[in-house]
Amino acid sequence: MKKKSTAILVALCAAFIPLIAGCNACGGETGAALDGRMPWYMPTLYEFSEFKIEKYLMKVDSDEIKRDRLLAEGTASFTLEEAESSGNARLSICVTVTYNGDDANGTSRNLTDSMNSEVVFSKTTLLPVTSKKSVKSAKRAGAEDMSYEVTVDYENAQAVLNRANQNKPETKSINIGSQTFDNEQLFFAMRAFSALAPGSSQSFRLLQPYQSFVYDRGTYPMGMTVAGELTEFALDFYKNDNLYGMELGENSKPKVNAMCATVSISEENRGPAIKAYYSSQPFKISTNISTNKVLVGITETSYGATLNQRTDTFYTLSDYRASTVSQ
Repeated sequence: MKKKSTAILVALCAAFIPLIAGCNACGGETGAALDGRMPWYMPTLYEFSEFKIEKYLMKVDSDEIKRDRLLAEGTASFTLEEAESSGNARLSICVTVTYNGDDANGTSRNLTDSMNSEVVFSKTTLLPVTSKKSVKSAKRAGAEDMSYEVTVDYENAQAVLNRANQNKPETKSINIGSQTFDNEQLFFAMRAFSALAPGSSQSFRLLQPYQSFVYDRGTYPMGMTVAGELTEFALDFYKNDNLYGMELGENSKPKVNAMCATVSISEENRGPAIKAYYSSQPFKISTNISTNKVLVGITETSYGATLNQRTDTFYTLSDYRASTVSQ
């Protein structure tokens, strides 16, 4: 089932083109209220998060959706630090995914895709200043090179796209609006929402720069809903000796109680939602400093030609580092 105009290019995912579902519980669109103090507040900002990526072909077993075969593995990292421009933060994201030789991968067998992005935004309002994203898609047999680079200058409301399969860059003006977040800061914008709490919801607007060229449109209305109950989330790949206050599970790996937030495009044409998991307990950095609502996992779902061809991509926090001094 191929969805069209509401595909959301989030910073992650093997193919970098997951589809997002609509949000029925988010109500009318309103500006997003932010925490009075950012969850990553430190005297000198530095926070690094690394995730293990696993992409699985799924199956139905006794009416439950379960993992069937591993299709791809990779790594995603987020680095949040001070930007050179005063009063701003910089979020850098790096993703690499390698598909294995399973026949279900088709023309992606044994290929590697990668993505690098960076967004600079205000430390107080979270409003983006600039963003850039570079996607390097391995060449598939019989297909065009889908690699590209896109940049956005929010002050001048202008975006530039360079596609690998075109000789000239494309430039367009974009209607940003009063409160719009960049696609690359999606999971961190949600993390700073006051509504990121059990049983809450929030509407907001998101600019997906690449989509603005593909579908000749501006921002997307988005919705976030948070489950009323916490979920125990196991960090089975965690490799840092510093647990930042997390408890150990039976397998001697840390676990946290997490808030499950579903993020979605609030439009009729839609695909599966993305679920993001945030720790409900602070990560203790030093005696007097903690970070809050740390992102510990993401689950993305996609479908092939039919709903029976389902793949889920799981991101699990494997390393976390935060410091009160400049790195």
